[in-house]
Amino acid sequence: VTGTIANITLNIPDKIRTPGSGDFSVTGSWFPFLLIGDYTIQDGLMAKELGDDTGGGGSDELRRDQFLPRFLVEESFIPLVLDMNVDFTKGIRLKNEMIEGSATGKLQVAGNPTKPKIQGQIRTQQETKVNFRENIFDVTSALVSFEDPIEINPRINVNARTRVDGYDVNLIVQGTAKKPEISVSSVPPMPEADIFSLLALGTTDQKLSQRTGGQQQDSSASQQVISGVANRALKDVTAPLGVDVQLSPGFDDTNEAYQKVIIKKQFNRRLDVSGSQSLGKRSETEAKVRYRVTDRISGVLSWQGVDRGETSDSTGQQSRNLDKVGLDFEYKLEFK
Repeated sequence: VTGTIANITLNIPDKIRTPGSGDFSVTGSWFPFLLIGDYTIQDGLMAKELGDDTGGGGSDELRRDQFLPRFLVEESFIPLVLDMNVDFTKGIRLKNEMIEGSATGKLQVAGNPTKPKIQGQIRTQQETKVNFRENIFDVTSALVSFEDPIEINPRINVNARTRVDGYDVNLIVQGTAKKPEISVSSVPPMPEADIFSLLALGTTDQKLSQRTGGQQQDSSASQQVISGVANRALKDVTAPLGVDVQLSPGFDDTNEAYQKVIIKKQFNRRLDVSGSQSLGKRSETEAKVRYRVTDRISGVLSWQGVDRGETSDSTGQQSRNLDKVGLDFEYKLEFK
């Protein structure tokens, strides 16, 4: 059986939409039949989070056993096996919590549709951005190569850069998706430990030492560890609800350590809300509602309330600053 498909939109896997056209043929004398084809993607959107395995089986679902007899590893009846060439050289958009931009490439998808063998390469395009430790990096180059015929564990090579507190920070990620190796450098140069501190707290360990002394520096390090463990646990709980909850440590203007709880919710492509509450001697609450009119124009409604935790001698009550309400309009323009 041979045929042609035109102007269809696939949502396979979930949250990866690909409008396109192509040719196909189905051959064989009994199940499973072989589906051979070429699928050219005209446009597309990948909103799937990296590492989001909705099948519930974790990474084991991606591994194909090459030694066991087929009847022992089959979990269900398979009517088709694949041999598909997927061409998205015209580009596909990427939009999730970690990456925003576009990519091009060619892939060959073969075997069991639920546990396919994937080979090929994907490259990101200009203006692609990556979120790393709450910092937005501009990707200068990124290559993802699917080479392993046994499991989906591509080799990655990513170069990105950002600017934080007067430092130009370069990020390099190499290795495999399951075991990436991350290295950073900066201009002016400084040790990697200081760069990671700069990315996590917005300041270097040296500046922390000068501002807070050894005791507060130890407190900062412990807070980072606690926050990292808590954030991983919170993500597992809140991700299925579509809510992002994070802990972010820092110091206020009196050099007192605090933890900030940040909650974000993306309702759709245009509307998102966020709120935060700092836990310390100075309590600060913030809330924002952002509506994107276009990709460049946004409106932001914000509210801020500060409780300094100071006690008045005459009344014995805590003093509180006046709440602040603001309405901002943002226009994004990138300079090349």
